[in-house]
Amino acid sequence: MRFNAALVLASVVAAVQATDFRLLYNLPPTPTRSPSPSSTFGNACATWAPALASGVPFQSFNVEAGDYQGKNKDTEALIECVFGVAGDQTAYTTDVAASLGATEAS
Repeated sequence: MRFNAALVLASVVAAVQATDFRLLYNLPPTPTRSPSPSSTFGNACATWAPALASGVPFQSFNVEAGDYQGKNKDTEALIECVFGVAGDQTAYTTDVAASLGATEAS
């Protein structure tokens, strides 16, 4: 089987260009965590008025408990809120997180 060098190069470049929009946030204190931080953030993200007003489509949200090493799952989360289409994306993570009382971890 013969590989097309251009196809292989394009695949490698596409993989390298993937953007990680996740940011580490301290979760606001909530006595019962009901609803969950994931559903609260997801609902706020998907209905974020400034993003919807810009006319770009909702793409995704993600909430991963813990930091980049998987520690502090009760107090921190890696979150993202992205609108747009592949190659032309805008993250609204900071604005949505601030509206919910989360603070960026340092």
